[in-house]
Amino acid sequence: MKRIWMICMLTFLVGVSFAQKANPSGSNNKTTQNSVKSKKEGQDNPKTTAPKQNTPKESTTTVEPKPTANASSCPDNHHPHLIDLGLPSGTKWACCNVGASTPEGYGDYYSWGETSTRSNYSWKTYNHCKGSANTCTKLGSDITGTNYDVARKKWGGSWKMPTIKQFLELSKRCRHTLVTVNGVNGRKFTGPNGKSIFLPFAGSKFGTESGNVGNNGYYWSSNSNLRNVGEAYYLFVTTSGYAGRSYYYRYYGHSIRPVQRPAINKKK
Repeated sequence: MKRIWMICMLTFLVGVSFAQKANPSGSNNKTTQNSVKSKKEGQDNPKTTAPKQNTPKESTTTVEPKPTANASSCPDNHHPHLIDLGLPSGTKWACCNVGASTPEGYGDYYSWGETSTRSNYSWKTYNHCKGSANTCTKLGSDITGTNYDVARKKWGGSWKMPTIKQFLELSKRCRHTLVTVNGVNGRKFTGPNGKSIFLPFAGSKFGTESGNVGNNGYYWSSNSNLRNVGEAYYLFVTTSGYAGRSYYYRYYGHSIRPVQRPAINKKK
């Protein structure tokens, strides 16, 4: 009996040995164990553990200007046109800048209160001062319609420089969006009646340089800054969405966007 029992045990052990060699999962189990061991070693060893990084998610919105077919409500290509935006004041806006032949044209750059362009914009070349801000000549709080009004001088008729109040009405009463017209960045202002005008980001002139062309627009108003004789107000429009009032030195070369004001009925 003892001999028979030993023979059975030997047969069983040989069978188990052959079964392990024939099972392909044996090597896989070994690999899995090694993998687990490697992960544990990596966790214990900071050199082999990749540091966590806070990668910002890509934004689903874009700040790039979007193209538009019609930036201004012009009836034809014979510019400038008078655009009625349906504003409460009745102010009507030109479709393009002084010196431009299209709504997206930058046009010319003028120092505040001057009616001609130049190659160098500085206190030394500014006609209405003696070389510095504190020597500026007072031209009045509002030069619209005067001999210092470049819109009136260049275009004649009823065209005038807008007041800062008219600029603020434009920015507050109109929906303005960032657009590109024929490769030119700017802001499209759509009035209550659905009609619109386009203000290109023409930048500004200082010295012999140009600044912020394609990024910002600077449009002189007819109003000076009464707190500082060397400054005047302008409309500041940007790619970030801002469209509001600001003021700076009068010698800077800025854009001019003319308006026509409604007739005022005088009481008899």
